[in-house]
Amino acid sequence: MNGIIRILQLQLLFVVSCCGGLPVTSVTETTITLAWSAGNYVNFTINYSGEDGLNYTTVVPVSGDNVTATIDDNLEAGQLYTIDIRGHTSSGDTSSVVPVFSQATKPNPPTYVTVTSAETHSLKVVWLEENDAVSSYVVRYKDLTNDSALMLERSVNDTSLNLTQLQPGHTYSISIAAVYYGVESNQTMPITNNTVPLPPVKVTVRALNESALYVMWYPDSSSTQVSDRLIRTC
Repeated sequence: MNGIIRILQLQLLFVVSCCGGLPVTSVTETTITLAWSAGNYVNFTINYSGEDGLNYTTVVPVSGDNVTATIDDNLEAGQLYTIDIRGHTSSGDTSSVVPVFSQATKPNPPTYVTVTSAETHSLKVVWLEENDAVSSYVVRYKDLTNDSALMLERSVNDTSLNLTQLQPGHTYSISIAAVYYGVESNQTMPITNNTVPLPPVKVTVRALNESALYVMWYPDSSSTQVSDRLIRTC
C-alpha cells in the first residue's frame, strides 16, 4: 500500500511540475528545446510533425530528475510543429506527459528594409517578406536626435508602414522583426533615415550693390536644421 501511495505521489509531483505550462524553454529557426521533470519514467519519446504532414520521432533517455531535449532534426524556420511527449515506465506503460501542443520555430527576419519617402513628420518604410506564413511584423524605431527618446514599436500585417508623428529634421533608427504564432524573429540590422527639416523663417533679402544680395534667415525653432543650406536663385 505504501508503495502505491509513493508512486501516486511521484506521479502527482510530476504532473504539477510539468503541466503548469508548456515545457518549451527556447526556440531558434531550426531548433525547439524542451525541459520537464522525469517523474517515474525511465525514458521518453518525442513525436512531432510539421505543416508538411510528415511525422518524426526521437528517443530521450533519462539521466536524472529533470530532462532536457532539443529537437533539431527536420525543422525549418517559420513553421508550426505539433509535439507529443510520451513517457515510458519500467513496467511498459506509456502515456503523454503533457497534453499534445504546438510550437512554432523562429521565422526568418525580413530583408531589404528601406525608407522610400521622407516628409517633415513621417517616414515610409518597406521591406520584403522571407516567410510566406508570417502573420505580422513588429517595427521598432527610435529618435536618435533626442537623447532621452524611448524605443517605440508598431505592429503591422503588411510589408510597409508609414511612421507618423515624427519630429522634423530628426534622425531615426528603424529595425523590423517577423512574427509567426507569437514567435518573433531576430531583428533586422537597424537602418537610419532623416525626416525633412522645416524651412527657415523670417527670410530677408537686402541689396548690397548692383551685383550682390545679402540674405538672412532664422531656423524654425520646432525643427532640427541641417548644417548645410541650399540657396536657389532665379
